[in-house]
Amino acid sequence: NAEKIGYNLLNQLEDVAETAARIGAVRGAGLFLGVDIVDPRGGTPDPAFAKALINNLRNRRVLIGAAGRFGHTLKVRPPLCLSRTEADFFIEALVQALSQVKEPAKGAL
Repeated sequence: NAEKIGYNLLNQLEDVAETAARIGAVRGAGLFLGVDIVDPRGGTPDPAFAKALINNLRNRRVLIGAAGRFGHTLKVRPPLCLSRTEADFFIEALVQALSQVKEPAKGAL
C-alpha cells in the first residue's frame, strides 16, 4: 500500500508543483515525502510561509509538520494504511491552502 499510494501521492504532488510557484521540490519514497516551500521570487526557503501553510492545513483537518535545515520542508508521513481517498483529500486541501494563505509578515516565524 505504501508503494502504490505513495507513488500516486508523489505524482499528484509533482503535478501541483508544476503550477504552484511556492513548491520548490518534491521528493521521497513510499509514504515518506518532502515538499519544499520556497519564496517564488528567488526560490529560497520560506519557513514563514511553510508555517502559515501548516496552520491553514490544520484548519482543514490535515496534520503535517515541517523539517529541514530551514524548517521549510513539509513532512508528508501519513500512516501506512493511507487510502487513495485520504491521499486525494490531502492534495485537495494543499491546493486550497496554497491559494489562500497570505504572505506572512517579514520576520514572522
